[in-house]
Amino acid sequence: MISIITATFNQREDFERFYRSICKNTLNEFELVVVDNNSKDGTRDVLRTIEITDPRVRVKWMNDNYGEGTAVRIGMQMANGEILKCDPDIEVPYGWDESFFSYYNQFPEGVRAKIGAISARQQFVLGWRSQDIEIEGFALTAYETILGACFYIPRQTIEICGYWEDFLFYGINESVFATKLQLMGLYSILHPDLVIKHYQSFANQKPRDLQVLYSIQSEAFRAYREFWKSRGRSFIGGLLEGDKDANRHR
Repeated sequence: MISIITATFNQREDFERFYRSICKNTLNEFELVVVDNNSKDGTRDVLRTIEITDPRVRVKWMNDNYGEGTAVRIGMQMANGEILKCDPDIEVPYGWDESFFSYYNQFPEGVRAKIGAISARQQFVLGWRSQDIEIEGFALTAYETILGACFYIPRQTIEICGYWEDFLFYGINESVFATKLQLMGLYSILHPDLVIKHYQSFANQKPRDLQVLYSIQSEAFRAYREFWKSRGRSFIGGLLEGDKDANRHR
């Protein structure tokens, strides 16, 4: 069982296309968990119909727009299986889910233990800094963020790092969560072959100042360190001391 998590807000046409895509191209048994942030454009009518006709779909109805970060966190908490987070404005290729799992499972346990998230490639390049790393002889490319349109978060990552945050409102949820991975000694890596189509991507918008995003991430590092330090924890080489349960913030 896999759990596909998405958050919607006034994205009727996007969601209809996304839903058709995952139904056609997903190989594993799945549930689709949708958290709707009080859409007003007819998205809710579409979701109600699909929820009634497709038992794989579960919808959480929010009474206001609480933002993507809160919606994704709630979706993750509702999930019963392995978590694949998707934006509702993407299309996935055939076998996309199995591509994530086969890539992840090809590595030995020691390598998998260091992978916090795997992002699919997109038709645009953000310009985020990356680093070539080697773990137990395997060459990987680690990114300082998570490419948020489509990614896989192994259950072990949730056990170590907890869910998406909503107590820090920096506006770049994937980047903020990526700081947790780094502070816990985990890597965010890019799938070498899996490419998804992202309709409302940065390629169709005014380019953002990456220095602003870097500043956000630096502030997130500082905030997480202070948050965990206030609870009697310290960092050694990027790893948080203490038992696993104490490291969680949910």
